[in-house]
Amino acid sequence: MKLNPRRIETIIVFFIALHSLLFGLAMTFQPTRTLELFGWNCQGPMFFPTQAGVFLVLFGILFMAILFHRTLTWFIVVVKTAAVVFLLSQYFILGSGAPDNVLIAALLDGLMGASVAAILIWQVCVLSNQP
Repeated sequence: MKLNPRRIETIIVFFIALHSLLFGLAMTFQPTRTLELFGWNCQGPMFFPTQAGVFLVLFGILFMAILFHRTLTWFIVVVKTAAVVFLLSQYFILGSGAPDNVLIAALLDGLMGASVAAILIWQVCVLSNQP
């Protein structure tokens, strides 16, 4: 059975989009519960966590659109790389104030970005080897 890089890309992008949508909806409609679930102390207004949720929903929608406009797949790599840089920098800046889940989130975002980058590279290699 020959692996189809386009099909694998579709599956990976779909689950990345679903992750962003679900996490974004949780942050938008239940920011306190979601933050507490991931180890954050929730004191004060929830405007910025809710705003982050809205942006995650928008990213999820954009990632779903990428399934139909594959020339934008590279954008997922950019977004996930930025997420890793942000999460790691915040973890080290906050020090003991950041839960260890921030490192797990950075690892997961890194894996998502790396998997999309790998599939893009694989497709270039497959396409360049075709007669």
